[in-house]
Amino acid sequence: MAFQASTKRPIPLSARTDLTVEDSVYQGETFRVVKDTVALKYFRLKAEQFAVLELLDGQRSLEQIRDAFQREFPTLRPSLAQIRQLITDLHEKGLVHSERSGQGPKLLEQARERRRKQIFAAIKNVLYIRIPGWDPESALRKLYPLTRWVFHPATVAISWLFIAASWILLAVQFSTFESRMIEFSQFFSWPNLLYLWITMGLAKVVHELAHGLACKHYGGECHEIGVAFLVLSPCLYCDVSDSWILSSKWRRIAIAAAGMWAELMISAASLFLWWFTEPGLLNHLAMNTFLVTAVTTIIFNANPLLRYDGYYILCDLLEIPNLRIKADKAVYRTFARTCMGIDVPADSFAVHKRIGWFVLYSVAAALYRWFIVFVIMFSLYEMLKPIGLQKFGLGLGVFSLCMIVWQLVFKIYKLLVMPRMRPMSYSRATISIVVLLALVGGALIIPFPLSVEAPLVVEPAGGQNVYVLTSGKLVSLDVRPGTRVEKGQVLAQLRNFEKEDRYLELQIQVAVQREEVAMQRRLEDVGQETIVLQKLKSLEEQLADFHSQLTQLTVVAPCDGIVIAAEAVAEPSTKTVEGRKLKEWHGSPLDPRNLGCFLKTGTQLMTIAPAEEYQAVLVIDQLDRNDFSTGQAVEMKFEHRPSDTYDGQITQVAETALEIAPKPLSNKFGGDLPTTSDSSGRERLTSSAYQAQVAVDIDPSLLSTGLRGHARIVVDSRTAGDWAWRYLRRTFNFRM
Repeated sequence: MAFQASTKRPIPLSARTDLTVEDSVYQGETFRVVKDTVALKYFRLKAEQFAVLELLDGQRSLEQIRDAFQREFPTLRPSLAQIRQLITDLHEKGLVHSERSGQGPKLLEQARERRRKQIFAAIKNVLYIRIPGWDPESALRKLYPLTRWVFHPATVAISWLFIAASWILLAVQFSTFESRMIEFSQFFSWPNLLYLWITMGLAKVVHELAHGLACKHYGGECHEIGVAFLVLSPCLYCDVSDSWILSSKWRRIAIAAAGMWAELMISAASLFLWWFTEPGLLNHLAMNTFLVTAVTTIIFNANPLLRYDGYYILCDLLEIPNLRIKADKAVYRTFARTCMGIDVPADSFAVHKRIGWFVLYSVAAALYRWFIVFVIMFSLYEMLKPIGLQKFGLGLGVFSLCMIVWQLVFKIYKLLVMPRMRPMSYSRATISIVVLLALVGGALIIPFPLSVEAPLVVEPAGGQNVYVLTSGKLVSLDVRPGTRVEKGQVLAQLRNFEKEDRYLELQIQVAVQREEVAMQRRLEDVGQETIVLQKLKSLEEQLADFHSQLTQLTVVAPCDGIVIAAEAVAEPSTKTVEGRKLKEWHGSPLDPRNLGCFLKTGTQLMTIAPAEEYQAVLVIDQLDRNDFSTGQAVEMKFEHRPSDTYDGQITQVAETALEIAPKPLSNKFGGDLPTTSDSSGRERLTSSAYQAQVAVDIDPSLLSTGLRGHARIVVDSRTAGDWAWRYLRRTFNFRM
């Protein structure tokens, strides 16, 4: 007996009796979902694995377990090594225990190893830090009766109608929403950024509580809830892993979607609150809440490329648990076999069908994670820049990127040092390296044409703007838009009663002063005559100046041409100007309703186009300014004829930055340029841009002033690397 083979000796391991087991069906196959009620861990076992677990009673030997296994599964012929591997896997999962002494040090070492992995995982993901929480089961048990009605089918249906109504409102009023987005972004800067963090924190509290209550509603338990920091913003996390023991996938999906449903309800209520309130703190807070809940739901929670709610919903819909892990392993094995000639052993849950879809999912998820890290890095940079901590935010993003690269390098290292029966294929590895170097070299060396697009607006060619030179009340308009005028023709008449009264006073003072000069001459008082002459000269200069100003109240055409209406201005509030409460005006000064309104000096009345020709005015981003020069060919498309392309040529590129955007190009009027309205109703650009003029050789009857379009200019040839760097600069635009 002392020399009995190890395969014939009893295995000193027994299945734990405190495990909870439920059946669950995935893609037509029944699995056993095992719950470790102590560690609160969950394991999905195939029928074969669970059979081995049941056979472990501390008395059977390895051969006895194999024989019993074959009697239950006669079509399978596992080797003793495979049975031993299954038992080892069950032991590592903690599903078996041993009565033998000496288990403590081993279990302690396993616990320490798990702890090290948890710490390393936290370091890897500094943008999402979880702090160990507490068991909320008793609190949820008390809270659930108060919220049970929320999960009633009628309540759920009404809530989705409410959410749909908010989406319809957003779609119908999207232009208004978009136009006020810039004001919102200006309002929420330091220190008002605190509102953003508080909103995100409260929204996530509701989100996680919805998960926990939904889990209670469908018969599960929630044994951990705690504080987490998502991009430095405090929020809650709720562990509803107990939903895995539910046999119905639709209940699991409902639990996973409960948080997003709660946030969508908040976003819908916030959107209606924003719409029905006047601009102010409450209005901005409502928009802030809508953006936080809607954007985080779409970008993070609902996106199946990240391991949040959308990911688990997709796993249940496809009935593929651990989709991400399987997809990553599929990429790992495909890379090892194709690029290095290494066959990586597949585990019992590895995918063998439709591997291409798993590879595609894994690559898409990896690229999206990189994108999210860049977005978060840019957001942190912009948020912390006002207080001088932008390098800290940039450092967090760079660290996260480095950890992603480190994981990739470490996986390749493990692949190289992994024990294997056959050596690595050096020919495949060489070809892979050559292809990689060729791709990198091509990206850095081979140039590709670079085209730049810019929004454009049509304006009269060579037009001369007509401005109010002396402020006054508009008493008559002698022209209308489209009227042909000649140079010197009267266009409009203004009156300034204050200046007219002052002019009459000056006329009287000049006449009196002239009499005073004549009297001093008759008295032959030379000294007094000199004084009154100086005073007369000063009065005559003032009189001439006022005469010139009054003359300017008659507005005349500076050249022959056609009258073009000036850009409309926003409706201002009623103001008192020069002691008089005057009628407010808005729109174009040529509008008949504006007769009798007071126009300030510098107000543009109209434009006189000397010919029936037009030009296109392009607004160029600052990063593209040096790529433009006179004489370059331009391809243009106009909104009213989107299928036609027209040619033009740049005639002038401005040397100074453009501050005021043409109104048709403002995003508030349907254009592409983000702008903010100043006190004068003008649309100021939010970023630096330059203006370029393009000669348009098109039938004038096809164009009109204010027509929008887009221009494309081939400016240079650049490598793919230059393209990527230019895109990053344009997208993130870091300035240290």
